[in-house]
Amino acid sequence: MPIVEAKIITLCDNSAVPMPGIRAEHGLSFYIEAKGRRILFDTGQTNVAAHNAQILGIDMKGLPIVLSHGHYDHHGGLNSILNLTDKTEIY
Repeated sequence: MPIVEAKIITLCDNSAVPMPGIRAEHGLSFYIEAKGRRILFDTGQTNVAAHNAQILGIDMKGLPIVLSHGHYDHHGGLNSILNLTDKTEIY
């Protein structure tokens, strides 16, 4: 089985890296790049994932969103993310 290189950036989690402007909250959101594709996995609880994506310079335009399940701390930030993505697909 070939090894696939991937980049995974935590946009929202219970802790934050010590970087100016980066926020943390109870919730989860990952930005993932692999095989030339990009997705957002979950959106956190509030606007923290969207805020951190902007601080990190991640382009959210057209970024497909995958929601793992219906708990508020995994999809609560959806509206904030949609303000950055324009038209996109949600799975």
